[in-house]
Amino acid sequence: MVLHYAKLCASAGGVDAFLIGSELRGLTTIRSAAATFPFVSALVTLAAEVKAILTAAKITYGADWSEYSGYHPGDGSNDVYFHLDPLWASSGIDAVGIDNYMPLTDWRDGNAHLDRLAGNASIYDASYLRAGIAGGEGFDWYYASQAARDAQLRTAITDGAYGKPWVFRNKDVKSWWLNQHFNRPLGVQSPTPTSWVPQSKPVWFTELGCPAVDKATNQPNVFVDAKSSENAVPYYSSGNRDDVILTRFVKVVDDYWHTPGAHNPVSSVYGLPMVDAERIFLWSWDARPYPVFPLREDIWSDGSNYARGHWLNGRIGALGLDQIIRDVCLAYGLSGVDVGEVAALVDGFVVERPMSARDALENLIVGFGVDAVESEGLLKFRNRRRDPVLTLSETDFVETDAQKPLYALHRAQETELPNGLKLAYADSLADYRSAVVEVKKQRGASARETVLELPCATSQSVALQRAHVLLQENWSGRETLGFSLAPSRLAIEPGDVVSWGPRQLRVASIHDGAARKLQAASYAAAVYDPPPAPDRNGTIAIASIYGKPDVLMMDLAMATSANVAAPWIASQAKPWPGQLSLLKKSGTASFTFNRLIEAQATMGTLASPMAAGPMFVFDRATSFNVKLKYGALSSMTETELLGGANIAAIGDDATGYEIIQFASAELMATDTYRVKTLLRGQGGSAAEMLNLRPALTNFILLNGAVVQPILAPTEAGLENTWRIGPSQLDQGHAAYFEFTALNRNKGLRPLSPCFATARRDGADILLSWIRRTRVDGDGWEFIEVPLGEVNESYALEILAGATLRRSVLLTAPSYRYLAADIAADFGAMPTSLDVSLAQLSATYGPGTKFVRTLNV
Repeated sequence: MVLHYAKLCASAGGVDAFLIGSELRGLTTIRSAAATFPFVSALVTLAAEVKAILTAAKITYGADWSEYSGYHPGDGSNDVYFHLDPLWASSGIDAVGIDNYMPLTDWRDGNAHLDRLAGNASIYDASYLRAGIAGGEGFDWYYASQAARDAQLRTAITDGAYGKPWVFRNKDVKSWWLNQHFNRPLGVQSPTPTSWVPQSKPVWFTELGCPAVDKATNQPNVFVDAKSSENAVPYYSSGNRDDVILTRFVKVVDDYWHTPGAHNPVSSVYGLPMVDAERIFLWSWDARPYPVFPLREDIWSDGSNYARGHWLNGRIGALGLDQIIRDVCLAYGLSGVDVGEVAALVDGFVVERPMSARDALENLIVGFGVDAVESEGLLKFRNRRRDPVLTLSETDFVETDAQKPLYALHRAQETELPNGLKLAYADSLADYRSAVVEVKKQRGASARETVLELPCATSQSVALQRAHVLLQENWSGRETLGFSLAPSRLAIEPGDVVSWGPRQLRVASIHDGAARKLQAASYAAAVYDPPPAPDRNGTIAIASIYGKPDVLMMDLAMATSANVAAPWIASQAKPWPGQLSLLKKSGTASFTFNRLIEAQATMGTLASPMAAGPMFVFDRATSFNVKLKYGALSSMTETELLGGANIAAIGDDATGYEIIQFASAELMATDTYRVKTLLRGQGGSAAEMLNLRPALTNFILLNGAVVQPILAPTEAGLENTWRIGPSQLDQGHAAYFEFTALNRNKGLRPLSPCFATARRDGADILLSWIRRTRVDGDGWEFIEVPLGEVNESYALEILAGATLRRSVLLTAPSYRYLAADIAADFGAMPTSLDVSLAQLSATYGPGTKFVRTLNV
């Protein structure tokens, strides 16, 4: 015995649990010689074990529709076994589970097949589909072979020996449920019934559905998948996509079992209907979100199967055109409406302004090939694809004026007909944006073009099909015929098709009087069968979920802006929301908007350590690697570097940020660069150059994306609290990041003096140095650089090792160290002096110190 699989899906607390079976077929391979079925015994045992665990849950086995009712091997033995009855009767099973993919129709193309000849107008006809639930193939008759199916040679299902044809009817669930079951080994009925108790348990359809493909109800169990060995289309299907048949199937079957009646009797045992209509489990509703599935084939490889698959997502919520017409008519007080022939789906419909019912529906019904006709006291909406209702000859025509011809035939010139047609619609697979499809004839002298607005939401493939039909309809109806018929021809109505010789004509209008004057156009039924349209993948706007941005608030020693004291802010986020809002805390719980950050910074970290290097010259020995989180680096010439290119900050809040420039950035790996040819300690950041910057230290390219908040000078040196996040979100959103930063106004810090000297001048020592400036000091045209501070002042300290000997404040870049002071500090003339020298700022205080030992 081989049991392919048994999967248990259960929920405690009285919720349904399903024991889904293997849909076993060809049971001769697992049947024992004693006509017992050991896999059934295994299922009975498994069901009992599950029931013991989930005492409040309901358990069933999902039997295939071809096996639930019995075993008929077809091997000439005439065996009939109700092989699953031990399972259905067992205490561990609460319902008879059937995976119901029974065929409802036997539809073929054309008008000569049996179901069409029986008076069924269309495969979408609800009464036709309903009749097939407990009738037709598998109930009244079967096909003995594929050849018999092709020829429609139907064999009636009978049971001559015992008069119980239901034994062989898969669809006769009712008779199977109502009656005792008797096995028939070798065709002889056993005197003892099986363990099945009639009406003892409800029937659940553990699966029920059909594919969205042409003639799906002929064979609902097949699945279209080009990648599968089981790929198939239903009998006699073209393979074209057809969402209408899927939705019509679901509605008809659901209505059938939800409607009380003799077809669904109430059990005398448990007092409820045979088929539990609330336990019809439609296949399939996918847990993946529509329309992300099926559009995102980069995530799910089975997205291409959706177009013709069993999926209800994106279909079951669509609007039937018949429902739209009925609802609009009712809204305008028109109750006598017949929409039984209308079969189409749209994804949305809006009456956008006050208008009449005709204005609301006209373009919609024209676009989908529907006529509105008053007939038999009803307003009937009918498909234009129709069969002829009458064959006419010239003897049927009535002469109304002896001076005029009996009939008038007019053929439109090609130049009167459209060579192309544009159809506007809302694309339901592109966020309902306005869209247009265009079709053109390959040949023709006409330059005309027709434009029609379809007032609904639909897919591009459906719109393209409708456009093809509309264009071909214009050309197929290029001949018009005017004629009169006798008043006795009252049965003919607008929209009817009549035959006249080799022509078929569609009646466009009728004027009644002494005779019925008709205007008809040439007609070709095939025009209304739309050609296959390519399945467009559509577009899906992926919802961006913004996290907190990565933010650095940097206190940089740069005096290159109008707001020198303010810190610099670099930020990035993935995904980037377009712009970030920076807000500053202005009270105990309130924040005020400060500025927008409109670009994300090129940021990353050192991938290797960076050692200290020489200043004021190119550092060609030092190099390091950078791993960027966002952005890219590029190389520059040394001339461009001297012009201010490729500036970067390296460091952190604790140790400060050294500002460098680099000429070479070589891409080594993804987002990883080798950086070399450096200028060090730029912008007055010499004090921030450490002996070694370790790996993972922040690296920020100081380009236009790195900006300053708007701060008054009095605020710049304070500890401020900030919030930053996507500007399109409220500041209370979780994507906002709140942080506190203390700025020390390093942009106002004076640079250290340079080129200090000490020389004897008699008994004194004369100290002198050169002032540097943080403002406008790059020009070579000045004899002396601008001061850059309100007043020129310096703090000088003279030391002996670590011991301070003298401290003075000066207003000029020199100091005479008098002999008396030298004697007081050192006792004798020293050979060298340890000095610490800093320029003073009125707003910052002492700047960077110059510390040297000077020979005297």
